[in-house]
Amino acid sequence: MFVLGGVTPGELQALRRAGKELGREIVVGSTSLLTPRSFLEELLLTDRHSEFYLDVKNKRMERFQEAASEAEMTLQKQKAAAQEAGK
Repeated sequence: MFVLGGVTPGELQALRRAGKELGREIVVGSTSLLTPRSFLEELLLTDRHSEFYLDVKNKRMERFQEAASEAEMTLQKQKAAAQEAGK
């Protein structure tokens, strides 16, 4: 079986169960594996929502970079404190 447009993990599980009940192996191919996240990303990538999606993605990246900077500063402070304690 080949599914154009993607298949969900739930659909794969249902096909696996059906195959067991029928005593047959069901082989499934698909253009993609749809997860809740990938579904929402595809939905937001439509022209109507692409600007919103990019804004959310950029804000997420900014928060990640801020968190990484804070973690780096904390690590540097801990190293400095450890060196000071070792003197």
